[in-house]
Amino acid sequence: MKTRTYGKLAFVLCLAFLLSSLVSQAMGVECKDNTTLSIAALTVDGVLVPDGITQARTISLTGAVSSVEGVRKLSWRNNRGGAGTPKLYIGKYKNADLNGKWHIPAINLKPGKNTIEVTAFPLRGKPVRETLVVYCQQ
Repeated sequence: MKTRTYGKLAFVLCLAFLLSSLVSQAMGVECKDNTTLSIAALTVDGVLVPDGITQARTISLTGAVSSVEGVRKLSWRNNRGGAGTPKLYIGKYKNADLNGKWHIPAINLKPGKNTIEVTAFPLRGKPVRETLVVYCQQ
């Protein structure tokens, strides 16, 4: 008799799980992370730098971030020194349906290869990272 009871219980639990999955899909609820982050093309003094090689010792970066859930913060870091928080000039942190623009006014470069990483931390889910490599010839 206990075997039948456990079998029925397992069937009911499987059915409940299946129904909850179907209802979530029908209501448009997604469990996956949907935060995107981008870095705009590098320009120095208004001139496009497509190969990432510059003689400038300081650069600025801009980009975009979007998230249905919202983003609690952005950060940047240069592997050769320097880190901070990009200024979010369109959109607000922790707002749902964020479609924002960010700006880093000054990143100091060291001679050689500089790897700059920008990270978005969504309210839910894993951080999203974008990287830009800049070579400073000085």
